[in-house]
Amino acid sequence: MQRPDISDSVLLQSIEALTVNMGKRIEEKGRGAFASHHEMLGAITEEYHELVEAVRLNSAVDVAGELTDIAVACLFSIATMMEAEVQIKAAQEALEAEVDAIQGSES
Repeated sequence: MQRPDISDSVLLQSIEALTVNMGKRIEEKGRGAFASHHEMLGAITEEYHELVEAVRLNSAVDVAGELTDIAVACLFSIATMMEAEVQIKAAQEALEAEVDAIQGSES
């Protein structure tokens, strides 16, 4: 069985749908990052179980919706991790600046 190619326009539409759904997620739950990797996994797992049910019911619309929900949960998880990395780097730089200031005043 040959698989059909996905057009650029459909790929762009799927990215737009993801963007819209990310906006809805932020409106509903705010921008607060996930508190832990376990919370990330919990959100993704919950959406996965909903996807399994949609597949079991053979509902293409629900499958597409649940796939989008999983993608949003994954993307928000990545953003959470990236934000944590930015915060850690800023804290390291502030600490290094303090150390440099202390060492500079001792000389």
